[in-house]
Amino acid sequence: MRANEMTGVLYDKAIFASACIAFAMLCICSLAQDYTASYWLNKGNESHEMTINETQNRTARDIFLQEARRAYDKAIEVDPQSASAWFKKSELQVDLLGDF
Repeated sequence: MRANEMTGVLYDKAIFASACIAFAMLCICSLAQDYTASYWLNKGNESHEMTINETQNRTARDIFLQEARRAYDKAIEVDPQSASAWFKKSELQVDLLGDF
């Protein structure tokens, strides 16, 4: 191989390696994305709404209630000052205790 050809091959490998590293960094950043309190509130609201719609299957209702509780807890963890998150969690507690 000539020196120019070797330089071209090394250059191509360096470009490929750089692209792979950039792609890996992008994947890591997207996986480490921290969700906001409003994201978790919306997730909790979706699960809580499913409990209202699920009247026949008690097991499914309990699963949705627990998912909503975890989502509201996560919203409070992200933003402890969120009045909406605290209110929704207390509203959910009433639903959890409603059968007693």
